[in-house]
Amino acid sequence: MPRSIFFLLLLLPACMMASSQLHAQEVYVKDSLRVGVRTEPGNTATPISVVTTGMKLSIIERDGGYVKVRMESGVEGWIKATYVSDEAPAVIKLEELKTTYKELESKLGKQGQHVQAVELNNKNLNTEIEQLKQTNAELRVQLKDEMDATVSTGFSYAWKILLLVLAGIGGFALGVSWYRKKTMKRLGGLRY
Repeated sequence: MPRSIFFLLLLLPACMMASSQLHAQEVYVKDSLRVGVRTEPGNTATPISVVTTGMKLSIIERDGGYVKVRMESGVEGWIKATYVSDEAPAVIKLEELKTTYKELESKLGKQGQHVQAVELNNKNLNTEIEQLKQTNAELRVQLKDEMDATVSTGFSYAWKILLLVLAGIGGFALGVSWYRKKTMKRLGGLRY
């Protein structure tokens, strides 16, 4: 009995290594078919043509597990019904997806260019806005200075006019007073 246990212990690592090697290799099923088109249903007739994955066929007739098809070239013959499907195979779908991907990638590129153009335009507009803000600030300062100058000039004109009016009133009052004194002197102190 000890010999059989020893033999099993030696055999166990070898089995484990063999099973791990079997799991290490991965394989995939190919998605390409080549099916012979025959003159009559069944596998006994000689193929007259070959159809491959993705070819479009028109079904003319059905007979058990076989269908009579017409190829785009006009050739007619029989193939097993299991080889045809209403849905396009993965190869065709993949090509359609590649085409769609290229179209979307092209649109994305154009959108990227459009975004860059908009960003550049936005940057230019922001620069222009900043320049306009600066110009606006400068013009406000100029306007304030001119308004202050106008107000001070207006006040100086007002003072001049006021002084002129006061001088006129004072002159008139002096003239009246002078006239009164002269008249009183002529009349001998009497008032008129």
